[in-house]
Amino acid sequence: MDPIALFRQRFGDQMYIVQFQDPAREPDRIFGSRVEQTFDAFMRKPAPRPADAPPEQPIAGVGASARLNLAFPQMIANYDAKHDPRTPILSAEEKKVFVDTFTRTGFTGGINWYRNFTRNWERSAGLDHNVRVPSLMIMAENDAVLPPSAADGMERLVPDLEKHLVKDSGHWTQQEKPDEVSAKLIEWRRKRFG
Repeated sequence: MDPIALFRQRFGDQMYIVQFQDPAREPDRIFGSRVEQTFDAFMRKPAPRPADAPPEQPIAGVGASARLNLAFPQMIANYDAKHDPRTPILSAEEKKVFVDTFTRTGFTGGINWYRNFTRNWERSAGLDHNVRVPSLMIMAENDAVLPPSAADGMERLVPDLEKHLVKDSGHWTQQEKPDEVSAKLIEWRRKRFG
């Protein structure tokens, strides 16, 4: 089944990857007209889960709970940082680099990668999908979209795989825990390649 059809079936038409398929739905314009808000909204630590909350049961391969709101363009269109209790992970100087760059370039280049999902899926149908080189996968403990459980069984496709879990981090490990991520990359490279 086409990956976009799978996303639509699991998450509905508002799911950001489904929306990205139709430029008329204007995700490029929404993000591009609200560049600072886009980075304010996305570049934050996840909200802590209440201790008594039942654990989510993510599905490996898709990752996120079907209940998760993935309508990112609408979230950005209505976002106000003043009402966001989550902690920002970028300093003002770091955020300025992102905002300046995406104000100049827009978001279409990145969104086009998602628009090419079906074509890539079709063109890779006959390829061997096993990764036959040493690989390191860095996962975030609190990543709501790509939880660590999404990598369960990955060793079948990547036999020489080492996984590293970054504790107390959301999706943006390199911004939330840059020292740990950099140290792990360097340590793994030295261990595997000298």
